[in-house]
Amino acid sequence: MSEQIALPTPEVKSGITPLPYSPSWVDRLHMWVHRLPLRTWLFYMLIALLLVFGFAWVEWQTGQYPVGTLYPFHVLLFGASPYALALVHYLDCYAHRALTRFRPALIADAEREALLRYRLTTAPARPTMIATLVGFGLGALAFLIPIEWLSQTYKFANTPISAALYMFLYVLLWMVSSACLYHVFHQLRVIDIIYTQHMRVNLFRRRPLYAVAWLSAYTAIGFFVPSYGSIILSPRDSGTGALIQLASMLPAPLLAIVCFIWPLLGIHRLLEAEKVCLVDANQTLLEDTFQKIEACARTEQLDDIERLNKLMESLQTKDRILKQIFDVAVAA
Repeated sequence: MSEQIALPTPEVKSGITPLPYSPSWVDRLHMWVHRLPLRTWLFYMLIALLLVFGFAWVEWQTGQYPVGTLYPFHVLLFGASPYALALVHYLDCYAHRALTRFRPALIADAEREALLRYRLTTAPARPTMIATLVGFGLGALAFLIPIEWLSQTYKFANTPISAALYMFLYVLLWMVSSACLYHVFHQLRVIDIIYTQHMRVNLFRRRPLYAVAWLSAYTAIGFFVPSYGSIILSPRDSGTGALIQLASMLPAPLLAIVCFIWPLLGIHRLLEAEKVCLVDANQTLLEDTFQKIEACARTEQLDDIERLNKLMESLQTKDRILKQIFDVAVAA
């Protein structure tokens, strides 16, 4: 994230006329961060430190835990919002580079490529806002839980300022996470569109095909790390509390699995279809050659039979190579 990338920037995003849709608040935030005179990763880290130590300072003042100590779960919980924004920012930058590497397999002119690049790195404003409001509603469900139970379970002081700050940061996390999850879902949909509508499949040049697929792998890793951390660091509870914890932690691992498998399955289907097409064409040539050999045998044209035998051996070798290439591509 320390590398300054050409996307997302206002100049590039406004270079498409007309824009297919307005950028989301997440993308507008990334544009603003990109213009700051400091590294993007440093900005998000500073925000995370501000949230974590801001809440810790309140807890130190109330005597919830000694000054200078940090509760690991609070670090994870309140650092997750800037982490999610930083992750999406990085994924957008990586998507820009991945599409450039994917260009040899891309079926699109310059204008279409610019449009696909915009869609791949920019989520639409309205659905993102809806996702944000859904996140607000899910986070606000915590207000239905007695504050005494929350403070005891999640180790914060049962004081008005501490409870208000905890609930604010908790709801903020749900809002940011929901918006970022939609951004990732939108990105995966665009990847699927690129694969199914704008890709030239070549079994002999497979490297460009996986350029965009790595984006899904990094997405899966990026969301799996905090979800795994929450499973490790989250306070253990039983009964209703355990169900609440499970419901809040379950989406991220499931999303990580979907992000990893979805594009790879799409590539597998396309490679399979290309292999079937090439193998069928080769089998047709083999069948024609075999029929010609039979015709030459009936007329005893031995010179032609020898030539056709060499042709058949070449076609059989091609058939084996095609199947081997496909097996290697699937294994990769």
